[in-house]
Amino acid sequence: MEKRVLVKKATADLTGKEGYAVKLSADTNYVEVCTAAADEAIGVLQRVNTIGLEVEVVVFGYCGLLVAGTVKSGQAATLTSASKFTGGRTDAAYYLGVFEQDGVSGDIVPAFVFPGIKHKA
Repeated sequence: MEKRVLVKKATADLTGKEGYAVKLSADTNYVEVCTAAADEAIGVLQRVNTIGLEVEVVVFGYCGLLVAGTVKSGQAATLTSASKFTGGRTDAAYYLGVFEQDGVSGDIVPAFVFPGIKHKA
């Protein structure tokens, strides 16, 4: 399956932030790293080009997610306040996909990414 990728400019240098969730900035031509679990994430940062701060954001399809905590294959990939992902669904947090394998904090775990959905209890 082909993944869908947006090419955007970043508000800051996002080098080393591959696998983090990103959101649109106030100027919707730019993206920035999420800062809260309730941020409206649009996708996952995949590639950073430091020249011109151009980035690729996966909005649908397979890519790696940076994990905070322990996750299991098949769990929902839920956004944390650190712009990383944890397993399961948390009230008022966005989830953006499903993990394809197990992982622990600091791993980049393959997942299927889709547009963010806010979990409500």
